[in-house]
Amino acid sequence: ESSPNSLTVTDSKGVILNVNAATEKIFGFIKSEVIGKKYTDLDIFTREQIEIFKNNYEVALRGKKLKPLDFKIKRKDGTSAWISVQNSLKKIGNEILIEGIAQDITDRKVAEQKLKESEEKYRILADSLPEVIFEIDLAFNITYTNSIASKNFGYTSEEFRAGMSIFQFVSSEDKELVLKQTKQIFRGEYIKSLAMKLKRKDGTYFFANVYASRIFKENNVIGVRCIIHDITELKNTQEKI
Repeated sequence: ESSPNSLTVTDSKGVILNVNAATEKIFGFIKSEVIGKKYTDLDIFTREQIEIFKNNYEVALRGKKLKPLDFKIKRKDGTSAWISVQNSLKKIGNEILIEGIAQDITDRKVAEQKLKESEEKYRILADSLPEVIFEIDLAFNITYTNSIASKNFGYTSEEFRAGMSIFQFVSSEDKELVLKQTKQIFRGEYIKSLAMKLKRKDGTYFFANVYASRIFKENNVIGVRCIIHDITELKNTQEKI
């Protein structure tokens, strides 16, 4: 009864036999309102979700362990919530009971949605910039490019997403320096910019200044974000002087 998660016991026909106190907090129904009822009577889950539960029941009968499932539900008062449900079967005599644990994950889902919206705004902004933006992971593989990267390098966005390494674009004479300075950035050391030659898909090169900063997730460094500024015209002008 002290668990913050909803604990329910139903029979093989889906009739609710018992619930704990947390069930009222999560679903909005008191114990007397749900005992003897089916979830279909309470209008908590959609028809599609009920079918998933039925299919999982058949899977569990074959002896397979069920994975937690996330569902958006409707509370008694009509408001929505997100729960993560973990069901398991328990045999008592000749009767098979379904024990369900439901955790309220509404706050997490709301935070994920806000993060998704924030990331989408970032992508829209990045795609509007005239300079290339790359993101790489700790293994130096490209995880994101903005739209202008395809124009500058000649690769499609699908080719970039296929797991290309940044060293496919770096000239052979710059690779050792790029490796060293990128590792320094991973460690948090300040590097003003990286000046290098970058290789296009067609084999031609252009000169660029690369500005890099670390990417964090839950206080851990997961990669580096790079802004690439093409300085080819500046280089050519300097050489003519």
